[in-house]
Amino acid sequence: MPRALVKVSNIDPTTRQITMRRSHPWINNFNEWLLTACRSNMGIKFIWSGNDAKALVYYMTDYVTKSTLAFYDMFALAQQGIKSIEHERISNSTDNIVDKSRKLVLRCFNMIASQQEVSGVQFDFDRTRCPGENNYGIIHDVHIFDVAREHHTTTIKEWKRDIEARRDETRNYLISGEDTLEVRDDETQIEVVGAEIPTSPIKTKATRVLLVTATNLVLFPTKQNIVKQFTLNTQQKYAFMIITSHLDGENHAYTDTIDNQLLMCIPGCGGTGKSQLIRAITKYFQVTKRDKMLRKLAPTSIAAAEIDGLTIHSFLGESRKNSKKKQTRHLKERRCRCLSNDLTCWPNASSWQRFNESIDGRLVSPKPSAAVCNYNLLNTDACVIATAQWTNASWRSDQVGAMQNHNWEKSSCSISSPNISCSQGSVPVLAVNATLSEHVQATVRMATVNNLRLVIKTTGHDYLGRSTAAGSLLLWLHFMTNMTLIPDFSSCTGENVLNAIRLDAGVQWGQVYTWLAQYNLTAIGGASGTVSATGGFLQGGGHGPLTRWKGLAVDQVLEFDVVTADGRRQTVNTCQNSNLFWTLRGGGGGTFAIVLSAVLRTFPSPSVLSSFNILTIANETRYNSFVHNFIHFLPTLADNGWAGSFYMADTSLVIIFLLPNGDLNVANATWNQLMKNNTDLNFMQPFILTFSSFNDFFLNVLAPFNPTGDNVLLGSRLIPETIVRNQPEQLAETFLRIKGKAGTSLIGHLVAGGQVSNMSNNNSVNSAWRTALLHMIYSQSWPDGTSDEEQQKLAAHVTSQVDILQTVSGGSQSGAYMNEANPNELNWQQKFFGTQQIYDRLKSIKQAVDPHGLFVCKNCVGSEDWSLDLNCPKMSSANKVSTTILLFVIMQFLC
Repeated sequence: MPRALVKVSNIDPTTRQITMRRSHPWINNFNEWLLTACRSNMGIKFIWSGNDAKALVYYMTDYVTKSTLAFYDMFALAQQGIKSIEHERISNSTDNIVDKSRKLVLRCFNMIASQQEVSGVQFDFDRTRCPGENNYGIIHDVHIFDVAREHHTTTIKEWKRDIEARRDETRNYLISGEDTLEVRDDETQIEVVGAEIPTSPIKTKATRVLLVTATNLVLFPTKQNIVKQFTLNTQQKYAFMIITSHLDGENHAYTDTIDNQLLMCIPGCGGTGKSQLIRAITKYFQVTKRDKMLRKLAPTSIAAAEIDGLTIHSFLGESRKNSKKKQTRHLKERRCRCLSNDLTCWPNASSWQRFNESIDGRLVSPKPSAAVCNYNLLNTDACVIATAQWTNASWRSDQVGAMQNHNWEKSSCSISSPNISCSQGSVPVLAVNATLSEHVQATVRMATVNNLRLVIKTTGHDYLGRSTAAGSLLLWLHFMTNMTLIPDFSSCTGENVLNAIRLDAGVQWGQVYTWLAQYNLTAIGGASGTVSATGGFLQGGGHGPLTRWKGLAVDQVLEFDVVTADGRRQTVNTCQNSNLFWTLRGGGGGTFAIVLSAVLRTFPSPSVLSSFNILTIANETRYNSFVHNFIHFLPTLADNGWAGSFYMADTSLVIIFLLPNGDLNVANATWNQLMKNNTDLNFMQPFILTFSSFNDFFLNVLAPFNPTGDNVLLGSRLIPETIVRNQPEQLAETFLRIKGKAGTSLIGHLVAGGQVSNMSNNNSVNSAWRTALLHMIYSQSWPDGTSDEEQQKLAAHVTSQVDILQTVSGGSQSGAYMNEANPNELNWQQKFFGTQQIYDRLKSIKQAVDPHGLFVCKNCVGSEDWSLDLNCPKMSSANKVSTTILLFVIMQFLC
């Protein structure tokens, strides 16, 4: 039935009816051959021409799949599939029309089927031999290809009558591009068992290509054990033997060409035991150490999660490549992340509802922290609370959408300018408020099978904005708050550690200090009480008031409990997953795995002597003179065991120092060396305060001194001890030069040296910590409403100030603390991680434990392989994960 040609596709703006480009008058979407081919086999089929392939794709969009999408959405999906093929063209004289057509059909089908939530496909009941919904428990022969049977003639006539009745409503044809498409031969998805294909659309006899059968059905003990373990019935056992026998016994797997790679479709109604069979197969691959050779596909994210596999849609990035024997093949190329504004890939409402049910209803919708005060989400009562608590770090940590520094929310919501419309900014659109490890694992699987951008947050203390991303899914660990005291912890190395503690991901340092005080213990943590104890703080090194006394926080780690990028929960210590243990102790958070909990050392709580003073010196010359005196005095403080911080801004200097287990007389004598040369200054009295425990010092001195909620950028350098001792004049002049005016401050932390330097560097923490004495930070803030242009100028200013600081910190080889650093640091790999050798090892482990880059964050290991927004991989061979595999595909279809 010839049709009119249409040169250009168009969409009616009123009815949204799509009229597709028609390049050939004889394309018939509803001819009997296509109907027969479609109903005879929903998994794998032959299509004889490019036109037929396009017609069949359209047929699948309207009549094969259960649709929850508008047609124009499905068209966009299929069109995207066609374009992806066109972009991958590689000329190859051996290409044939069958392979090209089949590839097109599968690509478009997978794009569309990935969005179907009721079932991936309307499966012919006779095709799967499922006459009724109660007929469960039987899996019939697994086979690759069927052609038509007798009764299809009657069925097709019924379909044709239905099609005729709806013809006026279905004049949209999926036709684009040339009639013949060239596709990459190395991405062929289907292998068809050779046999003669019927040329007539209708056969009066059932004809079927021979089954894929095993040539050797010897039951190995491993197989027998697995069959018993999973209680497989006769049909399941038969399918199990077919698949596992392809591995050539238990000796080796085929690794040469695609001809020896098995692709298997397992059809069947719901409840027939497909998932149990798949679990048994998975177990076999694991016990024979071939689990990396296995790929499991399902049409929907829920089905994929059930079998711990991938959706067909997510799998489109994986290619199979013709190659010589033993040549490595690139299994999977990273792809741009699916963001919430991309409806072609973002899970629909049904998917999210099912996912939410699987995680006990823990899915929430984050909003920017000031959104309740703005027009579109105005909530007067909530706005009053938000305004009052804006600089309260505890309140901010309790808000799923809030960051401690407001600028990283990147929204137009302002607490100081309410009643205006504002945007979501970089706040994730959905979040999982996880309280159990199962919630974390399910979230990892959800992000993996749907290729989502995943970010991890506990309290939002992150000066580089690594805990948030626009259009992403947030894993919020804030309410995982268990704390356990282990009186006698036996490490895997045989060491017995007294009074170790296991802290869950959401526990904050202020909670730890107060909890341990009842046991007269303390731990090596941070100065801010609302920082997560086991998150990025710990994994990036972790400095604090007591680090000079006992070492960095990361030096205290005995063990981690983590969820890795493959969704598995694993114990990580010196004996188990030792490479990952090394990376998690200094390699940075949000990069290698999700830490559920950590086991740390504790120590008997020391008494504390503290010097707390705020000096304001109006005369700039006198101020500069005192700064010189103070910098000269720092080595004396260090030699006497003191630690602490000082803050320089305008003509003010704030001093907060402490001495664990100190002698008051010795302490007074030490500070008198500074005071006797500055008797004209108004020091606060008493100059030295005494506290019976570290927790008392923390609650009375540090906890109140923790403002937040501002817009802030930092830049930092670790100052070597040799420079502090040998170049105090140059150091003081540099500090005075960059301390800045209003809105800026220079912060010095005397937290290195001492036991930080004495610890053997058996972890991945920046080696600059081991030779440093000071950690210096330049801080720049600005008010809400500051233009983007002005913010860019301020960011450039931070970089220039840090460049000046670098002149007294070792020059180009200087180091920086990654958690309090400039997000625009150019040579961050060296600054944050030390030597190139260390970074290369970190990146190698990263590629091993997270080959597809599920965990990616700003200036984290491996992030240089991604675009600036961290949503798309840079296309280079270095980004491809190579492995020799046996590609094995299991596709689940529900009746």
